[in-house]
Amino acid sequence: MDSTLVLGNAKWVLAELVRIVSGLPPEQPQALVDAIVERKFDMLWKHGDITRVLNTALKTHEQVLILLLDRSPQTIAELQAATEYAHPTRFKKILQALHKKRFIEVASDGRCIITTKGTLEAEKILKKHSSLVT
Repeated sequence: MDSTLVLGNAKWVLAELVRIVSGLPPEQPQALVDAIVERKFDMLWKHGDITRVLNTALKTHEQVLILLLDRSPQTIAELQAATEYAHPTRFKKILQALHKKRFIEVASDGRCIITTKGTLEAEKILKKHSSLVT
């Protein structure tokens, strides 16, 4: 836990240095800052535009929360593709259940956004399933 704090603080300081010292317009160093402070999850595998939750023991709703903790907002289609859930109607019901519990917000345009409550739940899932792959 201490190392996580040290790493987080170091990333923040480095990001601030990039932002302040670069002298570039704000949008250009922002991409660098975002890359520096991005949280990494061992449970996620990414290659190009493909993202997968490696822990196959997780239920679909848990996978959705982990995916949104990594990147929010995402569209329903992106989340369904990442979880490889075959039935669109059932998948939307899973999202609506998460919405009803206030873990996510499902916007009218199909974007899903994790809430503070959802972030806490996703972090519990990460802590509970700390092994990389089951």
